[in-house]
Amino acid sequence: MRAGVALADITPPVGTRLSGFAGRPVPGFVSTGVRDPLRATVLWIDGALIVALDTIGLTPRDDGALRRRLARAVGCAPEAVLIACSHTHSGAATMTIRATGDKEVAWTRELFRRVEMAAKEAKASARSLVEARLGEASCDAAINRRRAEGPRDARVRTLQLQTDSGPLVTLVHFACHPVALGNQNTLLSADWVASLREHAEPALGCPTLFLQGCCGDINPRFGTSRGESEAARVGKEVAEAVLAAATASERVALTAPVAVHRRARLPLHPYPDHATLAEREQEAQERLAALGRSDIDQGFLEWIAAVRKKPERRFASATVSQLALGPLTLVGLPGEIFTEIGQALETDAWPVGFANGNLGYLYPDSAFDEGGYEVTLAYKLYGEQQAGRGTAQALIRAAQTSRGHTPGTPHRR
Repeated sequence: MRAGVALADITPPVGTRLSGFAGRPVPGFVSTGVRDPLRATVLWIDGALIVALDTIGLTPRDDGALRRRLARAVGCAPEAVLIACSHTHSGAATMTIRATGDKEVAWTRELFRRVEMAAKEAKASARSLVEARLGEASCDAAINRRRAEGPRDARVRTLQLQTDSGPLVTLVHFACHPVALGNQNTLLSADWVASLREHAEPALGCPTLFLQGCCGDINPRFGTSRGESEAARVGKEVAEAVLAAATASERVALTAPVAVHRRARLPLHPYPDHATLAEREQEAQERLAALGRSDIDQGFLEWIAAVRKKPERRFASATVSQLALGPLTLVGLPGEIFTEIGQALETDAWPVGFANGNLGYLYPDSAFDEGGYEVTLAYKLYGEQQAGRGTAQALIRAAQTSRGHTPGTPHRR
C-alpha cells in the first residue's frame, strides 16, 4: 500500500463571514482577524482520499460536487472520497445557517480549488506504507451538554501511518463541539483543534488529521467561561490523550480501501399549523422591534417565510458512507449526530460527523421527546422541517447494511 499527505491553507481573507454563532459583537458576522490558520489535511491511501477541513460543514450538494471533483483529479471513485469537517464555529460560512451568517459562495469555490491542489499533491507524494498502529486513550475534556450525566464518548482514538521515509500522519478521532472560543470571538480559528495540533504534532513528528465524532450533544467541559484559555486547555487535554493513545498503540495490518455508500430515508416531522406559525411570527416581530437586533428572531422569520413557500415533505434523503481499511472502518454521517447513534455502531467503527454534507442535528427518539435547542430550534436555522421519530434507526440501519457491503458493488482501487 502507498500513502501520501498534503496540507493546504484554507484561511479566508479577513472580512469573510463567520458561521456557527448568533449574537456576535459585529454586525454581518464578519471576521476581524486570524487567531490561527485554518487547514485542509488530505490523505491519499491506496486509491482513497480522506479530507479533513477546518470549517462548519458543507451542504450535501457541495459535498457531492467536491467529492466528484477530487475523484476526477486523482483518478479514483467518488465513493472512495471521504470529506469530513471539524465543525469549527470560528471558520468561514461555507453554508448558510440562518441567524449565523450567509454562505460565502466565492470563498467556497476557492476552498474547493485549494483542496483539489492538495489532493493531487498527496497522491504525487505517496510512499510505501511500512507500519500502521491503532491506539486509544480516555479524555475528560468533553461533556454531554443536554444532561450532565448523559452519554458521551470519552475515547480519543488514533491511527498512525508510517512510510519508508518516516511518520506520515496521525488520524485523530474524538467527539466534541469546537465552540470553546464562544460567540464573542470574531477571529478566524479552528478553535480547540488548533491547540490540539500545536501540542501533539511536534511530539508525533507528523501532521494530525482530525475526524470529528458524534458531537451533536457534546460540548467542551467548560471552566469559568468560554474564550482563549478554554480553547487552549481543551486542545491540550485532547493532545495529551492523543500522545497517550499513540504510545500505547498496537501494530495492525491495513488492507486496500473498500468504499460503500448507501442512501438513508430520514423521516421528517410535519410543519406547524398556519395558526401556530402566525402566532410565532408576531412574537418574533415584536421581540425584534423591541431589541433592535436579534439574530435568532431574524432567522426565525426567515424560516417562516421559507416554510410558506416550500411544500412539506415526508422524508429527507441522506448519504451514509463507509471506508474500510481492514481493522478500521470510517463511517461518514451527514450532520450533528447525537452520541447514542455513534455508540450503536460496531466497536471498530469510527463514526465521523459532518461527512456527506451537514443536515443539522440528527438524534434518537428520546431527544425528540425531551425537546431542547437541538430539537426544537436548530432545524429552523438549517432548513425547514424537523427530523422526526425514527431518524436514528434509519441512520444506524444504513450504516450496518453498508458494513455488510450488500448495497451495490464496492469500489476498490
